[in-house]
Amino acid sequence: MDVGQSAQSGRGKNKRSWTKLEKECLINDLLEMSVDPSWKADGSFKGGFKNKLEEKMNEIFLGRGLKAVLHIESKIKWFTDKYNVLTKMFCKSGFLWDNEKYMIICERQSYEDVCRLAIIFGADRANGVQSETFVQAIGN
Repeated sequence: MDVGQSAQSGRGKNKRSWTKLEKECLINDLLEMSVDPSWKADGSFKGGFKNKLEEKMNEIFLGRGLKAVLHIESKIKWFTDKYNVLTKMFCKSGFLWDNEKYMIICERQSYEDVCRLAIIFGADRANGVQSETFVQAIGN
């Protein structure tokens, strides 16, 4: 290790910012693999798919050092979390997708209902200024 460098490990220490192009490439590679029976069957990806993604991404983005476990795995989890939130929203009445504007549209009341639920139940997911424990929420 060079002088001035320090080894950092642990939760949140290996975070990296993804460019829009990197995210699009990852999504396209995942989409390609998801329709390939040699990589996906019975609703899930087969073993080694993250390593294959690492290989493909590093061929395109030379020198960026994308790693299957550190970077790609966490970005896939991030995409999965966002997909699950959107799926839950679209199951509720009043939320639609606008294909022209690429955005969610809804009635004001539907939006306010979700905001109220986020205030009530969001602390277990939030980690910002407004987050609080269950006991704090009861007290407030």
